[in-house]
Amino acid sequence: MKKSAPIALPAKAETEALLAFAEAKGRKWKDELSMVYWYNARLWTGPKGDDQAIGSVLHGIRNHPSFGPSWLLDPRVTVLALSVHLAVLNKGAA
Repeated sequence: MKKSAPIALPAKAETEALLAFAEAKGRKWKDELSMVYWYNARLWTGPKGDDQAIGSVLHGIRNHPSFGPSWLLDPRVTVLALSVHLAVLNKGAA
């Protein structure tokens, strides 16, 4: 069995933005982000509608060379994986 290459993991602000989007949109967050917001992600202003920066961060993920549609649709990109990644990032910052 061929071992798959590791997936790229986003920086802390990007991970937080993805998790906020996932929490606000629920189980189908990846579908919504890829179909509705992927090309206009900067229009999303967070779960409360008051954070202009969060959409820009999501838009930046789309334009980042390591991310994009294929990265988002990778089954290994999950809320759990992003949450664990964020915990590791936070632990390293402490």
